[in-house]
Amino acid sequence: MDFIWATTLIVGLLVCAFYEPLNIQKRKRFPPGPKGLPIFGHLHLLGKDLHQDLQKLAKNHGPIMYVRLGLVPAIVVSSADAAEKFLKTYDHIIASRPHHEASSIWVMARRI
Repeated sequence: MDFIWATTLIVGLLVCAFYEPLNIQKRKRFPPGPKGLPIFGHLHLLGKDLHQDLQKLAKNHGPIMYVRLGLVPAIVVSSADAAEKFLKTYDHIIASRPHHEASSIWVMARRI
């Protein structure tokens, strides 16, 4: 029984590991970034001081880079010029995001 679970886990990890590199068309849309692990993404590169770790990664990969925080993709912009270009280019996408209930609760709590 343990052998079946171990085999299933290994096969699942191999499928995850080889699925992302083969999905080249989806990956082309993202800026360059460090090499990540299949399930954990780039979490192994980040430590206690997140801002310093992201600064070190930005020195190697540029001011705009792609990282995955677990299974969640994220774009990290680390310079003011790059942030201005990024926000001007994608302002219509950012403005059309749905309103989250948590943000309205935070604003209401802050007014009190």
